[in-house]
Amino acid sequence: ADMQAQLENYLLTFCQQVTRQSGYLDVSQKPSTFIYVRRQKNTKVCDYLIRGDQLQKKIKTGYTIQQVISNISEKFDTSIASCILNKYNNIEIKLNRCKTIHDQLHRILLEGELKLDVPVHQPNRKILINCNIWQWTEIVSLNHLRGILVVSHLQKILKAMEYYPVVINPVKEFAKMSDWKEIIKEFHLEDIYNSESFNSVKPYEEVLTQLKNKCLDSKYCVHQNGNYFIDASQFIKDCGLSEVFSKDITEPILLAVASLESAIHEEPNTTVIATVNVVPQNKIFYATRISLLWQILSNRSNLTAVKHQVNIVVEKVVNDTDLIVALDLIRHRKKQMKQASAIKYGSVVDDPSWQDIIEEIASTAIKFEMLGTAANEPLKIVASSQHATESLDRKGGSFVLYNCARLFTLFRHYNEQVVKSVYPALPPLENIDFTLLRNEEEWELFFNYVYNSEHLNDPFSSNYQEYNIDWRCNKICQFLTALCRTFSSYYRSTRILTEPKSHLFPVMHARLYLLKALHLVLVNNLALLGVKPLSQL
Repeated sequence: ADMQAQLENYLLTFCQQVTRQSGYLDVSQKPSTFIYVRRQKNTKVCDYLIRGDQLQKKIKTGYTIQQVISNISEKFDTSIASCILNKYNNIEIKLNRCKTIHDQLHRILLEGELKLDVPVHQPNRKILINCNIWQWTEIVSLNHLRGILVVSHLQKILKAMEYYPVVINPVKEFAKMSDWKEIIKEFHLEDIYNSESFNSVKPYEEVLTQLKNKCLDSKYCVHQNGNYFIDASQFIKDCGLSEVFSKDITEPILLAVASLESAIHEEPNTTVIATVNVVPQNKIFYATRISLLWQILSNRSNLTAVKHQVNIVVEKVVNDTDLIVALDLIRHRKKQMKQASAIKYGSVVDDPSWQDIIEEIASTAIKFEMLGTAANEPLKIVASSQHATESLDRKGGSFVLYNCARLFTLFRHYNEQVVKSVYPALPPLENIDFTLLRNEEEWELFFNYVYNSEHLNDPFSSNYQEYNIDWRCNKICQFLTALCRTFSSYYRSTRILTEPKSHLFPVMHARLYLLKALHLVLVNNLALLGVKPLSQL
């Protein structure tokens, strides 16, 4: 855990102990409201700020903010450089930069790259990603593309968090058709369509028959003229649910429930802790009805998964051009990326070796478009001709790939110079003097992007029991864009590979280790988007 989490946990424990000793404990407040630790983006003043006025209310009388400062300084004596009270009665904390950088770089470089292609099987951490609500067709619409990219990204996030995600989705029947085959290839979606978890749901006619029998046995269900009707209002009253459901349940909904029930019984020795419905905006009500019917027909073995259903609503794509289907957008973006690359690099982009690079830039740009806006917000596609010159700007995926290639090229050049004995090899991390990183931009790069993990919170750490999910698909896109903007500014103003003079090597090595960790952060976060980093651009 980073220092913010450590401070929050410490202050929470401290406040609870103090309030108990003073005979006062506000049990009406949630535990999270005890803590007011804030990470500062402008690190020139301090790294963390604690609201003193609100903290004082929690510790009440008999204790002062100065005592809190003294306790923090004593508890974190090696990690904190200073802990003071400012003129606004807030606690300002500055970290011991050298120690923090060393410890974090050691951890990151030791962990290395994410291994998302390794099969995950956590029997007690299984999560169903339900996409049955979508109406998949042979032609891939822009809405379909956005939905499947959200699913792929969520699956990778859950794998990185060591969950066992299982995608429930009938789109596999279209996977061999030409449009879908091209989409799978362009966006590296092979892991979804080829994974055992995706194709493991058995034919569910038997489960469907069992559910129909349960309908007949349920006091809430009536079978009439081949249709199944449910007395939803009575079930809502019995369960204390909000009255938002329709009363008739037809067989398509039973089929959707059957696919979920099959996934539960496919591996009886696993525990499904939650079901995530990735829902198109116009089908949210339909998804709620499926959830209701599943609760009615469920048995005790899967009751947990039924109760812990959460929805990720994918809003529609607003398109102001004549681009109708996903393949149109892909071809249009490829054309734009080639034009923009030609402006920057010249006729070399006509070489066949650039074909794969152009394709990767285009697919990454589309992913950043589709995932860079929160899934529950409408997405506007901009495809005008003048957008071509903006395709390698400071906003999208092409800019992130460009900076990733910059770093790869930097280390390739350094290693070539090491082979030529121009530079010495990188010393062990323990021999690096990080006090030489005196540039404030270097600390900003480290603190906000290498040390920062706020954009990758565990979406199911605590909230799934409350029908909520702390996950927004746009977090990583925004994080990577901000990282590359800061790095690009630093790279232009700072010479990393210095003249080959011995007195300049220590600071060069410290900077190389920082950028090595930064490159690893870039690669790992791109992997969560299903993007392959480029080695040249």
